[in-house]
Amino acid sequence: MKKDSTLYKVCLLGVLCAICGLLLAGVNSITAPIIQAASIQKELANLEKIYPGATFTEVKDYQDESGTITGVYKAEGVGTVYKAQVTGYNANGFNFLIAFNNDGTVGGFQVLEHGETDGFGARCFEEDYVNQVTSLTSSDPLPLLSGATITSSAIQKGFDAAKALFNAEAGIEYDPNAVAEPAVAATNFGAPISLGKDFKDNRCEVEEISNDGSQAVYHVTARGFGLIDPDGIASSSGHEYKRNEAEITVDLASKTITNYTLTVFGDTEGIGDLATTEEAQQLFVGKGLSDDVDSVTGATYTSESLVAMAAAALNAASGN
Repeated sequence: MKKDSTLYKVCLLGVLCAICGLLLAGVNSITAPIIQAASIQKELANLEKIYPGATFTEVKDYQDESGTITGVYKAEGVGTVYKAQVTGYNANGFNFLIAFNNDGTVGGFQVLEHGETDGFGARCFEEDYVNQVTSLTSSDPLPLLSGATITSSAIQKGFDAAKALFNAEAGIEYDPNAVAEPAVAATNFGAPISLGKDFKDNRCEVEEISNDGSQAVYHVTARGFGLIDPDGIASSSGHEYKRNEAEITVDLASKTITNYTLTVFGDTEGIGDLATTEEAQQLFVGKGLSDDVDSVTGATYTSESLVAMAAAALNAASGN
């Protein structure tokens, strides 16, 4: 075969390509483990918070339709860790890890960094809610956290995406449309509000609906955060606000409240409703106009609206 012939050149090119392919394959076999080890090394400190001392392998060929899963890591003989990137209340979003043990139970839940608001979304990363998440399995729906629904909805999206990947690989059947009861965080009380203060901004309206000479029951309405809105925050949210309403029973002899029931909540869902728990409403029982009622941290305006209604009922019972 002549060296200047077309056939010779084609054969030579084929041989060179084959040699290059073999060289690249050899280089790749050497560098791929190094590259993967370096990639895992960046996450290792976080991964070991869930599975201390485990040997991790990064999974590259996962198919996440939600677009929230940014990494999948196998912990040898233990479980799988999923890294999720989601957007909560803060537009910058946040990253978290969710792990499933090989038996389908949740192996861990770890936030990596976040800019969620203290007292609101940041409560999703506190022990109380974290313990609720880690008590679940890959067949369970994730409960939203009352008072932090935006942040917990974001976590739910990442949790559901990880759950779908894990269950598909493990062959676990589950209902992807199942909905959990909301998780209720402990009520945190703050500065007390005097029942004797002036609540003119709340513009309370009172109607006596029964009176047996011993106890009187009042239907009271008041403006809350969404209608007072001193900083323009509520009006920009697009929420349809209304007045808060309560049914309040007053003992006429002692001029103290014997029952307080909020019947209509008109303030910000996921924020103001922190002040509407049964525990918070129970604070009014036994109170008179000379007493104080603790506000609820993170729901100050709603707390004030509820206290205003209590004061209005007490004033009505006193003939003021």
